[in-house]
Amino acid sequence: APMIAICETASTFPFLGVGVPENSPAKGLADLKGKAIGVSTAGSLTDWLAKRLAIHQGWDAATLKTVAIGNASAGIIAAFRTGQVDADIGEGALFLSMAEKQEGRLLAPVTDFQGSAVSGALFASTKLIESNPDAIRALLAGYVETLDWIRANKAETVKIKGELRHYSEAVEAKDYDLTLGMYTKTCRFDAEGIATLKQSFADLRRLVIGDTEDAQTSIDEIVIYDRALTESAVAFLY
Repeated sequence: APMIAICETASTFPFLGVGVPENSPAKGLADLKGKAIGVSTAGSLTDWLAKRLAIHQGWDAATLKTVAIGNASAGIIAAFRTGQVDADIGEGALFLSMAEKQEGRLLAPVTDFQGSAVSGALFASTKLIESNPDAIRALLAGYVETLDWIRANKAETVKIKGELRHYSEAVEAKDYDLTLGMYTKTCRFDAEGIATLKQSFADLRRLVIGDTEDAQTSIDEIVIYDRALTESAVAFLY
């Protein structure tokens, strides 16, 4: 493969959440049964997460109602105001920001119903790995050093993120607390996370399992991907 993953950087999805309009009567995820849930688009990560929510809650798949509304904040706010959707799966910080303006609120982070998954990774070309391994070591060392700095400097991190994303420091502070635990310093790929990632490909029909014929990728390619992960993920750390 021309590119392989060399480091798992995040293992869960706490940066995503389920949001509802400010005046929603929903007090928990169970209250969304049979409700219209906004997702970015069909076949997307948020669409898959809506299906995982239904499974976690024990809902009949036929009762799951998803509506593709995009992931732009203006579109989500409009969908809340018009009643197009009863909830939305999107950026947790957006829902925290909406709460400040009394436009919506964060009902629950995605991690309340979806566990381990490879939600972030660093990649490198096989050519660079072979020709300049020191560059890979420097990249990974820089990643670990940056993560250490983020963990030790909440106030500065919150300020920088607020300037970049234009959310208030109060929102960024809450988001910091929600998401800090997802980052991993070991770079090792979690077996459960890889299994979840593979299952998501199957659910979204991006690999073939059994007799499925309308998928886009074969299971053999994913096995090769797994092998590349396990053999190379930590090889350049030390």
